[in-house]
Amino acid sequence: MPAPPPRQAPPSSEPPAPTEAELLRPLGLVRIALLLGVLMFGAVIWWNSRQAPPAPTTLTPTALRGLVLGLAVVALITMIGVRVMLGRVRGARRRGTLCIVAWAAGEAAALAGGVYYFAFHDPQWYVVGLFVLITSFVVVPLRPAS
Repeated sequence: MPAPPPRQAPPSSEPPAPTEAELLRPLGLVRIALLLGVLMFGAVIWWNSRQAPPAPTTLTPTALRGLVLGLAVVALITMIGVRVMLGRVRGARRRGTLCIVAWAAGEAAALAGGVYYFAFHDPQWYVVGLFVLITSFVVVPLRPAS
């Protein structure tokens, strides 16, 4: 009686692991969505400010300026912290998570600036917040520095 043929392992049904580029590609879309959302918010506020005077509000300009400035400082500290952490991180998934944290902090400052613009029809703090958001894209880039 002949010996049975050796057993072969069944072919793997799992797809190959995604490459770093494949994991980081959707993050480019996230970054674009963050920026476009803030820009669209600013465009709506600009259009609204041309149509009607500012609505009465219980907010004070000083309090909102403090909020925008505070969020800008928090965003900058977050960017620096994330940038330091990215030097030690291995793996595109972890890198992507940290990048989104820094970008979201920049977006918070931009949206707070938009709220100031909406409430008082003064775009100065919206521009500051937008600058912080764009700075987050530069300080915490999507791709690691080579």
